[in-house]
Amino acid sequence: MEQEKEPNITNVALIVGVTGMAGLSLAEALKSPTALGSPWQVYGTARRPKPTWFPSSIVDEYITFDATNSHDTHDKLAHIANKVTHLSHITLQTGTQHYMGPIRDPTHLAQLIPHEPPFFEDSPRLPYPNFYYALEDLVASYPPSLTYSVHRACIIIGASSRNVYNSLLTLAVDYVVESSAMRNYETWREEDEVAETKKRKRETEEMADAMKALENKASDSKREMEINAVLSEMQSMKSRSACVSVDSMLEVLKRQEKEKKELEEEEDEALVKSIFHNSKQDCVVKRIHDDDLEWKKVSLMTSLNKKENPGGKLAHGEANRVVFKPSTSGYRISIVKKSSFVGSNSKK
Repeated sequence: MEQEKEPNITNVALIVGVTGMAGLSLAEALKSPTALGSPWQVYGTARRPKPTWFPSSIVDEYITFDATNSHDTHDKLAHIANKVTHLSHITLQTGTQHYMGPIRDPTHLAQLIPHEPPFFEDSPRLPYPNFYYALEDLVASYPPSLTYSVHRACIIIGASSRNVYNSLLTLAVDYVVESSAMRNYETWREEDEVAETKKRKRETEEMADAMKALENKASDSKREMEINAVLSEMQSMKSRSACVSVDSMLEVLKRQEKEKKELEEEEDEALVKSIFHNSKQDCVVKRIHDDDLEWKKVSLMTSLNKKENPGGKLAHGEANRVVFKPSTSGYRISIVKKSSFVGSNSKK
């Protein structure tokens, strides 16, 4: 839609379905300062309320209404009727159903016989009821003074988080790159230009101020020393890590385990010595009785020394006797039967 050609009067565009990829791109193009016929006053419409992601700057007003409901359409668009003097052009976009039929209608889905791909915009209509065909017939019924165009795009490739077809854009870019495409914009060129600008500015400052030149040289030297220190540290870390092997690590673990085991044995031996070499502690020995072979407790003092039992002698008692045998670590206590005799000069 557009107004009559008068000075300072903008053209008006009504985009039905502005939240789709095609509608969104059209709104952005019309609001561009370089758009043909600009400036444009753009009204965007859709069935649902304006999404949070929708850029409000690309439309002058967002209108929510159902275009299939004539009453809702009249009520929601009445306030912009005075901004339009006459219709100039209608652009109608159809799509996949022109080539494949009403694929979203379950009553016809089983009987559909679509066109064979690839699809062409001049393909004949299919013998099924189709909303797209009705729209084309409607715009064609207007007088010849109203121009229109029909665009039968099967798949639209664009950037959209709500449409699976946005993945096709990635595939298209990958194909172009693989086919030896030429770059239109090289990002590193901008970085080089910024670096060159800084370099020229620094040279100009140093030529005008000798102290500034000296400060820059000192700063460069300091930065170079820091970089060298970091590189040296990295090389040192790399050399240390290179000297460590799996075999050496296993050897260290085995050695540590062996040392731990030896330490535990020494602690156990020290504990045993502390228990049996304590002269102030009584030693309780069990004896076997002749009749019922029950054990009886015999309390003996471990303070006996070699003078009291030279070479090992029998202790006073009944048939079952307790014998002290000298050893390098102290005395060993034994229990013998009736006729047993233990000693250095004794015989059975």
